[in-house]
Amino acid sequence: MFTRLLEEFNKLDELSPYDNGLTYRDVTTVVFEPSRKGSAIKLIMKSQKFELPERVVQVIAIENDSVIKDWGYRKPIK
Repeated sequence: MFTRLLEEFNKLDELSPYDNGLTYRDVTTVVFEPSRKGSAIKLIMKSQKFELPERVVQVIAIENDSVIKDWGYRKPIK
């Protein structure tokens, strides 16, 4: 059932794309979800300003054919 729902939403998105009026400047949070194999990641960009409800700006999936060794990450610059 869930797969069918996603298929129908994909068809709808092709016929009549949804525009929420938000841009990348409205992004306040990025949530990520890696795939099980580790070769893809989904980025969920959200906007929550002041006391307004949280809104999804865009969801992007990125896939890599070859998995590279993790090089770690630095602490954020403050």
